[in-house]
Amino acid sequence: MKNSLMLFGAFLVLVAVAGCTYEKDQRPAPGNYRHYLDTTSPSGTQTKQKTSTDVSYDQYGRQVTTIDKTTSTDPKGMFNKTKTETHQTVK
Repeated sequence: MKNSLMLFGAFLVLVAVAGCTYEKDQRPAPGNYRHYLDTTSPSGTQTKQKTSTDVSYDQYGRQVTTIDKTTSTDPKGMFNKTKTETHQTVK
């Protein structure tokens, strides 16, 4: 009985530690990441998307992620191009 309680306690500690390290491993490393995507639909609409992600840490050791996203859409024809820019900070 005593051994099974100790084994169960060790299991709980192992699960708690594994749960904490799992989240930390999923975060991206500090740095700047860029992603470009150019597509053209069958109707001739061109879409260009640029995403820039900056990952850093603040003075308290918390991760700060800044995401800048620019999307331009140019349907077939003249003078109908649209551009959208978003800026998002995640702490």
